[in-house]
Amino acid sequence: MDIKEEKQSDILILNIAGRIDANTSPALEQKMAEVVDRGEKYIVIDLAEVDYISSAGLRVFFSYLQKLNEVEGKLCYSGASEKIEELLDIVGFLSVFSLFKTKEDAVAHLGKS
Repeated sequence: MDIKEEKQSDILILNIAGRIDANTSPALEQKMAEVVDRGEKYIVIDLAEVDYISSAGLRVFFSYLQKLNEVEGKLCYSGASEKIEELLDIVGFLSVFSLFKTKEDAVAHLGKS
């Protein structure tokens, strides 16, 4: 898994590539802790290059949704493949997460919040 940061105004985009599983989710959790600790409140996680997410990765996503809600921040997702979107739907995450087709759409949504 590889995570690259991109900033657009006050919105941080985390571009993730590869698998998010039990082996890589600690690195994702560390990165999320780092960006939240430095004060980032508006975050887009771009999943366009993610080909697999395990329950460990989903746990990190849910945990940081809660942490950002506590500081009146917002977290949303973009670019999920059909397979990843289907997984998010099956586990009920689409009822609590905002998922957009593109990161530009996600950034536009957060910019209006």
